[in-house]
Amino acid sequence: MMSTLLLLSPTTSSLLSSNHSSSISSSSTSTSTSSSSSSRDKHKYDDASSFRNIDDALDSFNHMLHREPLPCIIQFTKLLSAIVKMGQYYGAVISLSKQMELAGLSPDIYTLSILIDCFSHLQRVDLAFSVFSKMIKLGLQPDAVTFNTLINGLCKVGKFAQAVEFFDDFEASGCQPTVYTYTTIINGLCKIGETAAAAGLFKKMEEAGCQPNVVTYNILIDSLCKDKLVNEALDIFSYMKAKRISPDIFTYNSLIQGLCNFRRWKEASALLNEMRSLNIMPNIFTFNVLVDAICKEGKVSEAQGVFKTMNEMGVEPDVVTYSSLMYGYSLRMEIVEARKLFEAMITKGCKPDVFSYNILIKGYCKAKRIDEAKQLFNEMIRQGLTPDNVNYNTLIHGLCQLGRLREAQDLFKNMHSNGNLPDLFTYSMLLDGFCKEGYLGKAFRLFRVMQSTYLKPDIAMYNILIDAMCKFGNLKDARKLFSELFVQGLLPNVQIYTTIINNLCKEGLLDEALEAFRNMEVDGCPPDEFSYNVIIRGFLQHKDESRAAQLIGEMRDRDFGDPDLGFAEAKQPWKAEEILQVMTEFEVQPEKSTMLLVTEAWRAAGMTEEASRILGTINKKEMISQKETGKSNSSRKHRETVSKANSRCPCSNILQSPSTVTSDHKGSPATHRKGRMVLRDDDFSVECPWLATRNMSLPHSC
Repeated sequence: MMSTLLLLSPTTSSLLSSNHSSSISSSSTSTSTSSSSSSRDKHKYDDASSFRNIDDALDSFNHMLHREPLPCIIQFTKLLSAIVKMGQYYGAVISLSKQMELAGLSPDIYTLSILIDCFSHLQRVDLAFSVFSKMIKLGLQPDAVTFNTLINGLCKVGKFAQAVEFFDDFEASGCQPTVYTYTTIINGLCKIGETAAAAGLFKKMEEAGCQPNVVTYNILIDSLCKDKLVNEALDIFSYMKAKRISPDIFTYNSLIQGLCNFRRWKEASALLNEMRSLNIMPNIFTFNVLVDAICKEGKVSEAQGVFKTMNEMGVEPDVVTYSSLMYGYSLRMEIVEARKLFEAMITKGCKPDVFSYNILIKGYCKAKRIDEAKQLFNEMIRQGLTPDNVNYNTLIHGLCQLGRLREAQDLFKNMHSNGNLPDLFTYSMLLDGFCKEGYLGKAFRLFRVMQSTYLKPDIAMYNILIDAMCKFGNLKDARKLFSELFVQGLLPNVQIYTTIINNLCKEGLLDEALEAFRNMEVDGCPPDEFSYNVIIRGFLQHKDESRAAQLIGEMRDRDFGDPDLGFAEAKQPWKAEEILQVMTEFEVQPEKSTMLLVTEAWRAAGMTEEASRILGTINKKEMISQKETGKSNSSRKHRETVSKANSRCPCSNILQSPSTVTSDHKGSPATHRKGRMVLRDDDFSVECPWLATRNMSLPHSC
């Protein structure tokens, strides 16, 4: 039967470079080595450690292949292993192994394991498993190295689920997994976000008597930090040290980054000091994490301190370091300082990337220095860097913000011609720019053009158009777009609903406005405080006090408080008081803060009498409230005394929460009277050390 490797010849032959192929081919047709070859030459060809390069190895292989008798398979396997260690000639090894089989040499477990390794390195795991199948058919027993190679190969091509499944087969075969096996699988699980499963395997690994090494710990700690489980990562770190596994730079870097992400500066600083005390010097990654985190907090002075420490320790800042500092300056609108740092970076021989340029471009756009942003954009292109979507979008956004729409359109076209496909953000910015300038026709055409592409508009884009159409009095088209939302499988958000409701109210279409308002709940989009304010104001402006009062009541029931109608702030206290009267008429009592707001508005308008009148109303209500409270207080004195006694008692939670007491110690139900629970002394007893020391006893009822 033809061997597996022979069947794979079309694939494997293409893996060998042309110069190696010709060398091997010519050797197969040459005559055998002269029998007078010196023993020194023979030793040279057999000694795999003497290879200086691939040509030496191939020369040795050719001589071995044509010797009589043929050297044993072990010698050939040593040679193949030496070529594999060179790190790049995996295709050559596969082709050589095929020639060995053609010469009648039967592969052993080690030869086939080398082939599996080569196919795995070439990311042809399917062919690696073909060799594995052949190994089984030949009755050869795969060892841990073989399984490890296949598992690693699966992980390299992203087939983590298959790797885990194969790991289970590995264990079932009776072969003992090694640290490398466990670590490879743990790494694979972490890469697909299965950190919990990785932690479970970590525990299983220890239970099996296989002690994790520093790499295993590092993988798990890093994954926990990335999953924002920093406390758990610190627990593993402590456990690691307790097991006398010394952490390395990677351990500390992961933890410092995790802590910085949560602004836990003191702990990050403590770890940094711990590193240095152990003579583990921070590297560029450590410093970049610190600089980036500090700059995002706007603490550029502190970041400069870290930057200075880097230089003192001989760690050269890279493009990430400079970019982080530039970002910090840009956040503080210190664009001049950011530009100085940019120039210093270039002077130091550190070449900026598109990200560095974009930080400055965005900074100039925020400062409304759009021409300098454009110059920097063009300079980036002259430096041989290709702008990405972020660069284009930043500049287009800056131009639209300043109303320079023609330039924004030109850049949009330039983006197309340079092979950058506009995204939703690009279209949204242009739409917003057109709408703000009143070019609704252009905006609508652009919207339809976008719909004809691979992009589908999102809810934000519909909101831009609907809002603009309403503002410019085109309610008809706004309603059409609103209906189109549902056809596109999108649900309106609070903002879109409120925009439509506001404009329906302005047109006096109160019934439709109320219907839209009620539909918000149905569509899973409950109205917020602003939505209530909009519709209430609409009803009041059209003298529909009854429904306005009903909505005010609903608003209060949802704990939104009184409506903020804006009349008082607009120095129209008489209108605001009309609202108070409507609320009172329909028995919706205004809050004190609302009445005080109207009082201040009357005062600001110079109408002190009106202000005093409302203050009198407030005082009267407070007096009534105090009288009612006084009566209630006198009937509760005894219970308050008990409550005070119980407030510091560990048992007080039981007494204050009857639902936690369902029966007495005998199993008999507790007695209820008019919704209150009564704890009888013959049914229930609680021993409380705090009460015992004060010669007090629990009340018979509460």
